[in-house]
Amino acid sequence: MSSTESPAQKAIKENLGILNRVLNSEAVFRQVAQKCVERRLITVDELTQLNDRFSGQALQARVEAFVLRVAVLLGDLPENIDGFLSIIKEIDTLIAEKAANTISQSYAKYGYNLPKYESPGGSVPAVVSDSAVGPSPIANSTNAGSAQSSSPQQEKEEVTSDAWVVQEDLTAEEIKKKVGGIAAGSVTKKHDSFICCILSHGNPKGIEGVDGETVTVPELAKSVISKECSALRGKPKIFFFQACRGTKVPEPIAADSSVPLPPNKEEKMVADGFRALPPEADFLIGFSTSDGNVATRGVETGSQYIKALCKFLDPKYSSRFSLDELLLLVNYEVSGNPIDYEMSYKYHQMPEIRSTLRGKFYFKK
Repeated sequence: MSSTESPAQKAIKENLGILNRVLNSEAVFRQVAQKCVERRLITVDELTQLNDRFSGQALQARVEAFVLRVAVLLGDLPENIDGFLSIIKEIDTLIAEKAANTISQSYAKYGYNLPKYESPGGSVPAVVSDSAVGPSPIANSTNAGSAQSSSPQQEKEEVTSDAWVVQEDLTAEEIKKKVGGIAAGSVTKKHDSFICCILSHGNPKGIEGVDGETVTVPELAKSVISKECSALRGKPKIFFFQACRGTKVPEPIAADSSVPLPPNKEEKMVADGFRALPPEADFLIGFSTSDGNVATRGVETGSQYIKALCKFLDPKYSSRFSLDELLLLVNYEVSGNPIDYEMSYKYHQMPEIRSTLRGKFYFKK
């Protein structure tokens, strides 16, 4: 098997034999194919092309072509392999149940194996929001950086936590001081991470406060690695930004991409038993949009980035997948939503992940 194949491709290719036994009749095969279309694992056009290409061939050849194409489309999206396996289980036969379980085990075997952060306690999460900085650079029903119809309190309640700290309407300097102060004053050694979500206007330099001044991402990062924040040493420091990073609204293109994970490297131990770490280590930053582009918030519907983030941080997903995998799901969902800016094309917002984490980060079940 090719090393460039995704875990889903490897798992399904390894179990073609048992899948052929499951999909051993035209009726069952058509039923599974239709459900894959309904659940958006494959498009109608792709299914039609496969049917035309393999028309007249034996059922086994058509089954193998179909499941191998589905495996390619599943790619790096872990929720989709679950969707495909749930369709197989719905056939409701012992061999189908066995096939689904076998493929699931194979998928786990081929999954990425990175070290995990220790989790002695919970996170300290903070929400910082400004409710009105100024007019949106684009004035229509989907505004860039405009005030949301739902409050930060309402949005943060969608993510379960027992230690939220909420701050609103801060100047740029206050944002920096509050973030550093919360990290220094609320985080103890029992906590395993610090999570900060900032909803505001922004520009290519950073995040804007209510005074129109800018605090940069490096400044915010520096504020949580001071001596006063020693309890966060070696622990994840996670930031999510719902803010513009410019004024561009790029036209979309069609392309396939993958997000390779870095190889695991052993770290040298220093004499006192602590790992020697650079100050930039253990950060994860999620931007709602790519560098230079606008970030949208619907006047009535709110931020699609924050909504997707809340969706995938739900225990349904976050209890099974690491944070980097959850953010890939967020990227996939947000980038696939067309936004009407009354232009000759639909704008597709592309979130960005920036990470110096050294292992996998999981939320507690």
